[in-house]
Amino acid sequence: MASIRKRGRRWQVQIRRKNQPATSKSFLFLKDARQWAREQEQLADQGQLSFGKITVTSVAELLELYLSRVVLKKRGAEKETYLIRRLQASGLGPIALSYVTRQQFADYRDQRLRVVTSSTVHREFSVLHHAFEVARNEWGWEISENPISRIHLPRLNPPRERRLEPDEEARLLRACS
Repeated sequence: MASIRKRGRRWQVQIRRKNQPATSKSFLFLKDARQWAREQEQLADQGQLSFGKITVTSVAELLELYLSRVVLKKRGAEKETYLIRRLQASGLGPIALSYVTRQQFADYRDQRLRVVTSSTVHREFSVLHHAFEVARNEWGWEISENPISRIHLPRLNPPRERRLEPDEEARLLRACS
C-alpha cells in the first residue's frame, strides 16, 4: 500500500508490501507522486516490482534461472530438467514470489499425491527446496524464509524386495550362457 505525505516542500511516497523492504521516492508535485505510486502498485500487483536485491518474479522464472545456473552443471541434469519443466507447467509456476505461501505448496502436494507416489512428490519438493535455498543463500535474494522448509512430506515408499521364483533361476542361467 502506498502512502503519500508532505515533507517540507516535497511530497514523499512510500510503498510497503508484506515481507518486503519499503521503497520510497520524493516529488515536487502531488500529481507526480500519485502517478508514481499508481505505477509502482500496478507493477507490484503484476509481480514486476523490484524490492531490494530481488526482482519479484514467478516461481516458474525462479526455476528457469535455477535450471540455467545450477542444474545444467549437475550429473543428473536431464532428469532434473524434466522435473523443473513439470513444476513450471503446474499451478505453482505463475505465482509471483512475493505472494508465495506454504499453503499453496501444501495444496500442490495433496493434489500430486492423488496422482503419483510419495517418492515422486519428495523428488519434486527437493528441487523446489534447493532452488529457494540457492536464491536465498547464493544469489542474495531477500526471501525471508524458504516456503518449502516447513511443508510436511509423506513417508517414502518402502524399497522393493523381490526374490527369484524357483524356475526363474534356471531360466536366467540359460539366458546368460
